[in-house]
Amino acid sequence: MNHGEVLMDAKIDNLKKRSSYKAVAAHGVCYVSTAFILQVGKKMKDAPDMIRFGFTTSRKVGGAVERNRVRRQLKELARQVIAPHIERGRDYVLVGRRRALKTPFQAMVLEAQKAMRKLKVEL
Repeated sequence: MNHGEVLMDAKIDNLKKRSSYKAVAAHGVCYVSTAFILQVGKKMKDAPDMIRFGFTTSRKVGGAVERNRVRRQLKELARQVIAPHIERGRDYVLVGRRRALKTPFQAMVLEAQKAMRKLKVEL
């Protein structure tokens, strides 16, 4: 299954509310790497075809330019690595960490692949 097939008829949205991010953190599973944290939320019973993504970085990462650079890397990780393996009806949150500024993108790709293998968990 490739990226186009997975996302063709699925509704993709962004997480916008802080409460949505907190719900994923509180009730989902997570994978912690040196450059990012991947959180996967529980199955949504009310929206089984919905896929929601959230990307965040705190001020600990650095100034606005550095935070935006890390968020762009996270979005590219989501597109290249996470999207082909997503499960409909779940929320995905990528949290950037300061170490992402110095981590080569290819190393982040390998970590994201490892995260997706590890998080194949039924919630």
